[in-house]
Amino acid sequence: MSESGSDMFRREVTHNLPIADFDSIATGGGDSAVIRRLIASEYSRRLLLLYELYGLIKDDVELLGPLPPASEAWRLLRQIEDRSPSDLEAVLMHPQVGVWFAHTLRRIRYDATGDAPIWVAVGHLYSVILAAAVRGSVATKLRVPVRRGVIVLPTLGIAHIGPADEYRIADAESRDGSVVLRLDGDSLVIERVGEPAVRWWNLRRLNLLSEKGALDVFLDDVDPYRDLADPIDPGRLDEPSVASWRDRLGEAWHIIDRFHPGRADPIRTGLWSITPLSENPGWEIRSASTGDAFGAALMSLPADPQAAAVTMVHEFQHNKLGAILHLVDLTTGMDQESDLYAPWRPDPRPAAGLLQGVYAFLGITGFWCEQRSSRRATDVETADFEFALARRQAWAGWQALHRCSELTEWGRRFVEGMGTPLRSWLRESVPAHADRAARALFLDHRAGWRLRNLEVDPGWVRDAVVAWTGGLDAPPAAAARVRVRAGDSVWSHRRLQLYRGMPVPDGPPAPRGDVLLLQGDSDRAEVEYVRAIARSSADFDAWSGLGLAVAAQPGRREWRALLGRSELVKAVHDAVKDFAARPSPLTAARWLAG
Repeated sequence: MSESGSDMFRREVTHNLPIADFDSIATGGGDSAVIRRLIASEYSRRLLLLYELYGLIKDDVELLGPLPPASEAWRLLRQIEDRSPSDLEAVLMHPQVGVWFAHTLRRIRYDATGDAPIWVAVGHLYSVILAAAVRGSVATKLRVPVRRGVIVLPTLGIAHIGPADEYRIADAESRDGSVVLRLDGDSLVIERVGEPAVRWWNLRRLNLLSEKGALDVFLDDVDPYRDLADPIDPGRLDEPSVASWRDRLGEAWHIIDRFHPGRADPIRTGLWSITPLSENPGWEIRSASTGDAFGAALMSLPADPQAAAVTMVHEFQHNKLGAILHLVDLTTGMDQESDLYAPWRPDPRPAAGLLQGVYAFLGITGFWCEQRSSRRATDVETADFEFALARRQAWAGWQALHRCSELTEWGRRFVEGMGTPLRSWLRESVPAHADRAARALFLDHRAGWRLRNLEVDPGWVRDAVVAWTGGLDAPPAAAARVRVRAGDSVWSHRRLQLYRGMPVPDGPPAPRGDVLLLQGDSDRAEVEYVRAIARSSADFDAWSGLGLAVAAQPGRREWRALLGRSELVKAVHDAVKDFAARPSPLTAARWLAG
């Protein structure tokens, strides 16, 4: 599980990780010492990427276009490595520099498209060099690309110079921590790069304080490589927005640092950058991360401190797993078909995607388990419910992974490690009302996923129609073959938000059936769902809601078909109409349930 690369800056580059650290991370953990070793492995990888890029641009002078040759870049890198190696490391390890490496190498290796000429993407190397020189007060002169009126200094900020619709080259000079930029007779001097100035948008830092220790992170709204893959324009936040982020993340960090010490130290060590995302109506929060950008998380402004805290934990899980995947393959990659059920996604997932999701939910489940033991009185019901739901989701995803044939030997070891805390959480007792709500939402999601993504064998459907019209028993559900085919990914989160006691987002009001169901009036909810299906058989939420309403009534058996094999009930219901009067959804479910 180790790999050695070429000599880099006159030192050996080796990236590896002790087996004990691998096993610790597999269980969802990894203390700050483990994270530091993981970071060291990531840095060696960044150096190898740099060396690969240097080799490519050295052999193809067209890639740098009008910029100085690769030999000049290498000379400057060696100079900074000699005088301020820690600053060079800080810039090379900046999450957004990792995204730039990936984007640029994709463009060179695979002719991937980009929004700028290739020399602008490759020439970002000179921006990296300039940023390291400024940080380390290394005096140097060089030329840097200008991306539509913007010069980027990773870890520091962006300068505005030149036309906003052109790609140009500027002269740059690093002087004792300041920077001078010149283009077509225009000159811009930035004396203090850590502070905003005219035509200079500094990369803001948030120093989030807590009793046990601060978390220092960038709030990145300017770097073109702050997104998941391709460059994007700056999106400067105004000061009130920055204050909202500072307050919300500060409250979140207080929760993590005070109540989750086993998570706080690793996050303090390895989470360096937050990229704000716009809010998406209908979602509580948007968040993402990429293995190319270790140390970064993208998220929309969370609604409350607990949501912010669990999102930070969630995305840091992805960061850890992404770094592991740079060391060892956990899936074979032989079968990329997306056919696995993830209880938090609307679409089928490949093994690699499900692995990421389960590992993230390992962190989410652990967070809520810890919240239960450290909660304030007002948090009791929230923590119990979220823990009960997350452990069901994580366990179901883990079971699918455990059965998966696409795991490598290391992948199976990692998945076994994930199972250790999951099994212990299954033994935790939770209040009955929280467990019932979690079970209902889990079954609701599973039924909705099956309706959207499973295609029933037409032969079985024909046999079912013949049996129905002939007054015979239903063919065995177990004999029905289904094919996974990604379907409608539009998914309403209203029912989940109602269960959580959250306001329904702007848009159509919550369906009356959902409101009645949450009020405990399952009989009237059932009537509303049947009416909704009569209006449109494609109302998937009504189908799963009907199953929940029936399941809440003692002695009813139709719910097993409605929630367990929802795709069969709908297929029969829809097909029979071509031969006879369309049956009630409940009649079809009762017939299939036997």
